[in-house]
Amino acid sequence: MDRPRYVVIAMLDSPKGTKETFGFTSAAWTAAPVVSRVISRTGPLLGVIPDANADIDITELRGLLWHAPGDAKKLANVE
Repeated sequence: MDRPRYVVIAMLDSPKGTKETFGFTSAAWTAAPVVSRVISRTGPLLGVIPDANADIDITELRGLLWHAPGDAKKLANVE
C-alpha cells in the first residue's frame, strides 16, 4: 500500500447472486473474493507479502464497511 507496484482488475460478466451472497451481485460479493484469491496465490510469487508490522490505522474506515442485513449482532462484537 505504501509503494504499489501492481494492480489487480477483475471484471465478471453477469455475476449470479447465491445464498452465501444473500442474493447480491455487487463487486464486494463477487469480484472481491476473486481478487483475494488471485492476490493470495500470486503475491508471494511476486514478493508481495503481508507486513504485520505495518502501521495502518483503519478506525476512520469503519463507517465505510457495509454489512449484510442481520449482522447487527456480529457488529456489536467489533472493537
